[in-house]
Amino acid sequence: MLNPAAEPKWRSQKQMSRLFSLNSLVPNFHRGICGKGFIVALFLAAAMFAHSIPALASEPEDFQVIKRLVEEGATATAQSQASAYLQAYPQGANRDRVACWLGEILAWKGEAKEAIALLGQPLPGVPERERGALNLAKARALLDLKRPAEAALLLKKPGALSKDEMNAFRRLNARSYFDLDQPAEAAQSLKMIPENQRDAADDFFLGRCLALSGDDKGAREAYSAALGSNVNGLDASGQIKARLALAGCDYRLKDYQAAILAAEPVVGTAGSREAMLIQAWALHGSGDDAKAYDMARKAAPLSGWEDAAMIAPLREALLARDFSAASSAAAAFIKAKPDSPLAYEAHLGLARSMEDRGDAPGALSELESALPNLPSGQPKYATAMKAAELAWKELRDWDRAKRHFALAKEVAPDEAEKASALLEFARGAWEHGSSGDALSALAELVKDHPGTPPVPGAYLLLGQIRCAQGDRAQGAQAYQVVLDSFPDAPEFAPAALGLAEALFSEGKPDEASSAIGLTQGLPLDGGLSARRSGLFARIALEQGRPDVARAALLQDWQGCAPLANGDESRFLMGAAQVEAGDLGDASESFSELQDSGLERAGRFRLARALYKAGKYEESMALVEGLAGGGGEEGRTALWALASWQAEAGKSDEAGATLQRLASLQADDPLVALAQRKIEVALLASEGPAAALRVIPAFLAAEPKSPERSADLLREARIRRAAGDVEGAAAAYREYLDRFPSGEAGGEAALGIADGAAKMGDWSKARQVLQAAPQSASRDMLLGEACFHLRDMPSAQAAFEGAIASKGQGPLSQEQLLEAHYKAGVAAVIQGKLDGARLHWATYAQSAKALPGNRDELFDVALWLQKQGDYEPALAALGKLRDAYRDAAVGFQYGYTLELMGRAEDALSAYLKVAYASSNAQWALTARYRAAELMVSLGRKDDAIALYRELVERTQGTVQGDYAKKRLDQLLGNPAVPPSSPPKEKKDAPAAPAD
Repeated sequence: MLNPAAEPKWRSQKQMSRLFSLNSLVPNFHRGICGKGFIVALFLAAAMFAHSIPALASEPEDFQVIKRLVEEGATATAQSQASAYLQAYPQGANRDRVACWLGEILAWKGEAKEAIALLGQPLPGVPERERGALNLAKARALLDLKRPAEAALLLKKPGALSKDEMNAFRRLNARSYFDLDQPAEAAQSLKMIPENQRDAADDFFLGRCLALSGDDKGAREAYSAALGSNVNGLDASGQIKARLALAGCDYRLKDYQAAILAAEPVVGTAGSREAMLIQAWALHGSGDDAKAYDMARKAAPLSGWEDAAMIAPLREALLARDFSAASSAAAAFIKAKPDSPLAYEAHLGLARSMEDRGDAPGALSELESALPNLPSGQPKYATAMKAAELAWKELRDWDRAKRHFALAKEVAPDEAEKASALLEFARGAWEHGSSGDALSALAELVKDHPGTPPVPGAYLLLGQIRCAQGDRAQGAQAYQVVLDSFPDAPEFAPAALGLAEALFSEGKPDEASSAIGLTQGLPLDGGLSARRSGLFARIALEQGRPDVARAALLQDWQGCAPLANGDESRFLMGAAQVEAGDLGDASESFSELQDSGLERAGRFRLARALYKAGKYEESMALVEGLAGGGGEEGRTALWALASWQAEAGKSDEAGATLQRLASLQADDPLVALAQRKIEVALLASEGPAAALRVIPAFLAAEPKSPERSADLLREARIRRAAGDVEGAAAAYREYLDRFPSGEAGGEAALGIADGAAKMGDWSKARQVLQAAPQSASRDMLLGEACFHLRDMPSAQAAFEGAIASKGQGPLSQEQLLEAHYKAGVAAVIQGKLDGARLHWATYAQSAKALPGNRDELFDVALWLQKQGDYEPALAALGKLRDAYRDAAVGFQYGYTLELMGRAEDALSAYLKVAYASSNAQWALTARYRAAELMVSLGRKDDAIALYRELVERTQGTVQGDYAKKRLDQLLGNPAVPPSSPPKEKKDAPAAPAD
């Protein structure tokens, strides 16, 4: 920032000689001192000088005191006395002149709003000879308020001006032209200031205006003059800016040696990076690409890639849950690089390996020994959270866990992770019996961190605690918050069941039944499914409906998802099958996993085994799916994919994958490692010129010919590409302020909204987008904002606008399908079934079965099935069945065929599940449906054979009793009256998502 330069004189040598700050003429330079609001200032001043006013003899004498203070330049005292005067004499004879002087003081101090409050009102008492000065001050305030058009209009007829005031007028006129994106006119106004009266700030501003006008020769002279000026010379920051600007002019004029020399004094200062990058461009322009590459990498070194090469094997082992390999990789990393910023990952990996072997005390000790040496932020946060988890869940040592939770909260890098630490602490405190601590933590979470992902979990836990304490009314209230405000959160189903249980315990079975109904169509694990069916059965028994109770219990046995420990067993089975080379069986075992983390780990293990077996296409297809999931696991999968492609001789594909990884805006050492690999490959194959052209920092720093609006946009884009969300949003905001009708207004609004969204401020994002030009991208982000704010009507409308938009910013196929899916969700929540059918049918037919949308596609298929939209449901289930060989999917595929009247095809699908699936529950369920179909197809003997098998396998259970009765019925045994199936054909046993 430039130092305040000597200011032009006003009225006379003694009159407010320091009011005109030349640097205020350079956009965005403000020197505001008070800025607390004019009204507040008035009252404060009145209080401070309440005893001074009465001491003065009268209003004329008070006025004379203020007049002399103004004439002598004692502006701070003049300001306070003028404020007191206006308070004491609101109708005073000299009120207009005092208000004018106070307004001018405030304007030149940068307190624009307060100044306009005074100068914007009619002041008929101001003499004509003072009107020019008043208009200059008002123009300055308008410019500070980003109202250049009004300022320019005022400056067209400024009134009578003295010789000194003329220069101030020219500076303000130049600034108004500049803010209206007319740099040539701004330069012309500055040139009208006599050369011997221009100071360093004038010359710097002139240089910028000339550069923006395309006159680099004139700009170079102006920047040189600013650097050599003895009149109010530039401070250190101003000199850096002027030298960099001068170097940019030299570069554009192809005087590369001059550019290098101009930038050299900046090397080693705050602007060192930019100076060195300009020098790199100058070296590149002169053909010395080897030196240019070295200079660019010296200015923007790749950090962390060396350590990343060692951490990658650890990440791959952890992704595969191969804890033996992870332990070896972690120990090797800690031994080789104990002081690396990535050492915390190695300690965490080693602790996870020890935990997997059952050595929880050793794992906790490993983490606690590493914690003191870890940097604050994510490394220390992640380690402290894991230490707290081990201390409580494994060792039941609450004091140690509490200490680690407190540390995690202290060092959490953002609001969401602070909230996560509070929520996990509350859970542990409740389990420990410290309900007061738990409730305090939940209250702090909800109050201090609203809008963060853990909030629904906080309300769910609050409901559980209150109900356990016997306060079911408050518990129900907390559950209701989840149901009303977070309909798409994972906590919705548990909250609905919790509410149902609370209502049932209060003797309200009908209301409880309605609450249970809210879980219809939601995916439930085994525990939740058992709670739902058990509660539903108790309600039915109380209402005198035993058949309904029995059907509910049977449906739970047939349709519930496996419990977590069942997932762990399936994962271990799959891992053993991989080791034994039974890759087909392993694929099926992994495909049946419900836990997403285990499922990803299984897929990665299978991919590694397929790669080793020479099945490159299959292995890379699996890893590609993982890479699309995002996050650290996605980046690890991308790195593994690139490595495998390179080993398989697919160099072009490997290069493209590395480019994908290197282009990610993530603070991840694997990203730097990918960039390093790309550059090394290009250096070897094509030389330094090619490697230089792929360095993002180098490309962003090219001193192109500046244009005012383009200059701001370029800054915003560079900041956004560098991950500086706040900086990008600020640059876009300045662009909109200066050019509200500019061509890139839509892009700027999207940039501001995107920044707000990334900071979790969805309300601000929606506010900005509602005033933005319509486009597909705008509608998509607006839909996301409304969706997060639970405004489902607006979300649906926005997503549908994005789908139908013909404007700029077309959506990718993935975005289009996401819009269809979320529009469908919004429609379902509103009860608009026709709209939901339209969107979800499109989604079901067009979406690919990928790991990232597996659950959504299955839920959509089941919903469409229940609505009778069988064709799109079948299409979605078919894709899922082919991709994952999942027993639940296979059963629902068969059931959809049955509902469509395709009995033979349905029977074939059921039999595949019954005889080819390793999931015992679904295999039995499929046998029941297959047997019923055989009866309807006239194959009674075949059905009897299946029921005999079922009776033998399920003897003594509810399902066994049902199979026995069906068998007796088919054999014509009159001793046992036939029992109706649990459900009619149209409502066959449902899958876990039911």
